[in-house]
Amino acid sequence: MGMSKGQKQRLYGEAAANPAPAPERARRGPTPSTEGRGDGIGPGEWVPAGRPNPQKSSSGMIVVVLFVVAALLFAALHAWMLPQLGSQTRVALPEFRPFTFPRDAAGISESMGDGGRSAYSAVHWSWGLLTPLFVSLAWVAMIGRSVPRGRARWALWSAPLAYLVIFIVGNAVTDAALAAPDGAAPVASAILLTVRWALLAIMIVEAVWLAVRLVRGKFDAFSRGELEGQQPLR
Repeated sequence: MGMSKGQKQRLYGEAAANPAPAPERARRGPTPSTEGRGDGIGPGEWVPAGRPNPQKSSSGMIVVVLFVVAALLFAALHAWMLPQLGSQTRVALPEFRPFTFPRDAAGISESMGDGGRSAYSAVHWSWGLLTPLFVSLAWVAMIGRSVPRGRARWALWSAPLAYLVIFIVGNAVTDAALAAPDGAAPVASAILLTVRWALLAIMIVEAVWLAVRLVRGKFDAFSRGELEGQQPLR
């Protein structure tokens, strides 16, 4: 049988009859510093960052896809289509001999014949049209993602845009040079083909510079603790 309050008071004293209230911390519950934290993670510890930026990830994927398509088209044109056509006509095509093309234009045209020149022109307006388009798009997308708005971006964009124009115009001039090898077209074609390869070299230098710039930026951000995954819990 339980004792009354008066009996408890007489037996154990005042403290037993009126127990002290629970501590204030117990009534408040867990403190904000620990509430909701996972086990083993304390204040100031490094934890993986939140979700990645979907817009940044999608733009990077677009650049990668464009570069893959551009590389495949470029390889197919310059390592398969044009060499195969040159092998069939038993001549080295103008794309691979820009410096000697004005001198050899008549011989190349004669060796190719009407059928070879028609096939050559067809390659120019199919593979030779898609290749510079995707190469230029890949470079423009890469520069647009890597360089902030301003004059530097437009300066870097000038090379791939000029490459697109020179490539397409050069194809038309080269076809005209083979159709009329005794005129001025072979010289103009040789100049355009040379400029095309020079622009491609400039674009490769741009890509290397942007890659080095990106890597250095990542290292600098890592040293300052600004990369995703380096922010402490608050």
